[in-house]
Order: sequence, then C-alpha cells, then structure tokens
Amino acid sequence: MSTRLSEIVVDSVEPVAMARWWGETLGWSSSTTEAGEQLLRPAAGDDSTPALLFDTALEPKQTKNRVHLDLASQSTGDQAAIVEELVARGATRADIGQTETRWAVLADPEGNEFCVLEPRGEYRGIGRLAGITIDAADPGALASFWVAATGWTIGETHPGAVMLFPPGRRAPDLALVQVDDAKTVKLRWHLDVEPVAGTSIEEEAERLRTLGAVDIDIGRHDDPAVDWIVLADPAGNEFCVIPPL
Repeated sequence: MSTRLSEIVVDSVEPVAMARWWGETLGWSSSTTEAGEQLLRPAAGDDSTPALLFDTALEPKQTKNRVHLDLASQSTGDQAAIVEELVARGATRADIGQTETRWAVLADPEGNEFCVLEPRGEYRGIGRLAGITIDAADPGALASFWVAATGWTIGETHPGAVMLFPPGRRAPDLALVQVDDAKTVKLRWHLDVEPVAGTSIEEEAERLRTLGAVDIDIGRHDDPAVDWIVLADPAGNEFCVIPPL
C-alpha cells in the first residue's frame, strides 16, 4: 500500500497574495488552515489532483525551482491569450536557458517559474493544470521511488523524461525531467504525501526509507506544531509524510 500525493507546498513571502494569484490562474477555491496557511483545492470530487498549500517563508527565492507547474492550453490562440492574461496579472517572462520552445516559460509574482504548454492532445478538455514537473539527474532511477510514494503509475517514457499518471487518469501528470544542474538549496516547492486510512505516518515513513528515502533536518524539529516527518527522496529532494488532511 502506498502513500497518496496530497499537496504541493509553496514557500511564499506573501502566501495570501500568492494563493489569490494561483487561485485565479487555476480556477481553484481557497481557504485558510488552522496554521494560517493558504490552501487551494481543485474542483470538488477531484481526489487525485494534489492541493496547493502556501506557507510563509522569510527567505527569498534563490535559484531556479526544481519543482514547477505546467499549464494546459487548448489551441495556439488560447496559449497566447493565457500568456497575455497572466502577464497582465503580474507574471513575467522567464529565461531559464531555454532556446526555441513551443511552450512559454513564465514566472509568477514571486519569481516561481512555470510553463504554459502549447496545445497537446493529451491535455485537451482538462482544466488549466496539465502537470507537475520535477527536475532530476536520472529520471528513470527516480521514477520507481515516486511510483511507490504517490501510488501513480509510469504512463510514458521519453528520452530524458518519465511521466507518472494518477489513478484512472492521464492528467495532471507528474513528470520527472532530466536536467544537468545539481540541487544546491532547499526546495522552494515540495511534495507532501499522506498515508491511506489505517496506516500511520511513522509506518509509511519507514516504508519509504526502505525504498531509498532518508531523514533530513530542515530546522523544524523543535517546533511543537510539527506533526509530520521530513524526508528526502533518493535524489535529495525534500518531501513530507503528513497526517491525512
């Protein structure tokens, strides 16, 4: 039995403003948690798409994010309109070293990179969110771990990329994409997984350790409010095992 991909946590200088911006971008509804964090959820009944949780971070963004979102478009004209809309609302065009691409690379108002994809048949008719991308030195080696952590399955493999699909669906997917640059700082965006009913976070953390996860200290071990376990995947990406939301 696996954990379930529950949410993506976003370190934010202004979480309320960021949640509002992404809520308008994705068409998702927002709420405030007991800890004062801002939570965005997809449409009611969509249990396989992770939520977005905006947490307060005092430190500014330092490097290109290793986790980002990809947005879908339904036509070339729709892609251009989405880019124009987002730039008008505070996004900026981002240069991450890409050359000629069919997708547009933007950054949100706090500098977090994301992509607006060209129209692709596999994303036709879905909502705005096409997928979640994780940078990886070796996507194939990392894929088996995230299959075990999320309960998703390997749906497609491409040179330099492995795509994981959620249960019973094609999208939004989880893409592990090969990059050459090494991880140097704590992730600005990270994934949270939660155990299925009847399994404790301690049991699931131990299971993930046997699959290559390691314990990691990000400086929250003395906080009495912490009721989750912080681990890193085999590539060093931080993630949390959390109690069910």
